[in-house]
Amino acid sequence: MKIYLLIKQHKKIALLITVILDMYYFTFTNPNHMPEYLFLFGFILVLANIYIFCQIGYKLMKLFGLLRIRRKWLLEATSLFIFVLVIMQALGQLSVEDIIALTSLTLIGYWYATYFGSQKITN
Repeated sequence: MKIYLLIKQHKKIALLITVILDMYYFTFTNPNHMPEYLFLFGFILVLANIYIFCQIGYKLMKLFGLLRIRRKWLLEATSLFIFVLVIMQALGQLSVEDIIALTSLTLIGYWYATYFGSQKITN
């Protein structure tokens, strides 16, 4: 939890650290000669970068008055959408049908999370 709060307070430092880790990891690793479990670290780095860059993009949109919706849900939905597309492309399994299905599932999930997340349960 302390790491999350540190990253939340110091987003510029987190962005710099992830970019440095990306440059090191993706430059000096050879996917043909590394164990499979190290691929997971690369995907985690990609997810962290996508999340941070989406966060920066939404802050810019909010700064210019273009974003008036619940940012947290949109940030998580967009990050996961892009991350799943990157993973499927990396595995060679991405097709037009997958993009259509993933887009519709993401939109439905985002609508469900924002609609039912804003309602309060009363007994």
